[in-house]
Amino acid sequence: KNILLILDEVQCGVGRTGKLFAHEWVEIEPDIMMVAKGIGGGFPLGAVLAKENAASGMTTGTHGSTYGGNPLGCSIGLKVMDIISDPDFLYDVNRKGKLFHDGLMELLKKKTSIFEEVRGRGLMLGLKCKVKNIENKEHTIAGAGRTDAGVHAKCQVAHCDLDKEWEPFRLSEALNFHLRPLPVAVIDCALVDKDWHARFSALERKYLFRLLVRRAPSTHEAGLVWQIRHCLDLSKMVEASKYLLGKHDFTTFRSSMCQAKSPIKTLDEIKIDRIDGWSGDEFRFQLRARSFLHNQVRSFVGTLERVGAGSWNPVDVKKALEARDRSACGPVSPPHGLYLTDVVYEPNPFT
Repeated sequence: KNILLILDEVQCGVGRTGKLFAHEWVEIEPDIMMVAKGIGGGFPLGAVLAKENAASGMTTGTHGSTYGGNPLGCSIGLKVMDIISDPDFLYDVNRKGKLFHDGLMELLKKKTSIFEEVRGRGLMLGLKCKVKNIENKEHTIAGAGRTDAGVHAKCQVAHCDLDKEWEPFRLSEALNFHLRPLPVAVIDCALVDKDWHARFSALERKYLFRLLVRRAPSTHEAGLVWQIRHCLDLSKMVEASKYLLGKHDFTTFRSSMCQAKSPIKTLDEIKIDRIDGWSGDEFRFQLRARSFLHNQVRSFVGTLERVGAGSWNPVDVKKALEARDRSACGPVSPPHGLYLTDVVYEPNPFT
């Protein structure tokens, strides 16, 4: 009694688990519930739902969001609700979920050395992986940094403390054997000192963002670039990007979910090039810094794209930066154009 129950249904709500909201599977009823993503069918839209008693203490501004809604978003949200209100919608989710589950169970049977169990409901299913097929214990793996779902990594670095002193080449071969056919591969392994840490020992991180200008749908590059149809002014984007160089309070370009203690970071380099390729004009944004805030690179690129498109003036980026207000940021670019390309250490353990 007298306990306020708050649930986050941003990732699992709106029918993804086979019920309208995931908490219905365990027969509980929240006082406040956060929903987003699904309610807009992928279009940026977020909301907080609350019972009358819980909402009585809320005032304007209580719901902090970078995509709280606009006429277009709300119209899309209403259409989404029409679709998921159809009784056949959840039936179809459960039907497809069963097919998905059965397929994962077959994979589990074939790869018992890699996978431990199938977890989830509806279309939110996953496989729990094992590490103890190499050493008979659970391990903690620390990465050089986190990336959003959909972001690529050409040079992610991670470390793990192992009991056995493995020969690096044999370990990389063993890991790659068990990772097949997943779209991830271990390029190299190296022995490091006990106090070495993949994240905290890093001196620098480098990112690449690929933006393709092309009217026809992308084929070979689908899922690997952010595709737009309109032309961009390279010189204006380069001019605007200079305001971002150096040490600043990057609150404007920081996700509201960022866990960094401080919004102050130093951007050492931002370079924008245009490449005339056979698939269309590609703009490549290369950024370098010791560390980045959550969504910082994607916020930069989304804002600079507005400058290149002519919706913003270059000086507007300076104003947005100085505002130190997330709502002053331009749109956040999608994740699939972003790549972590390098993590720098001194000395480099792989050379």
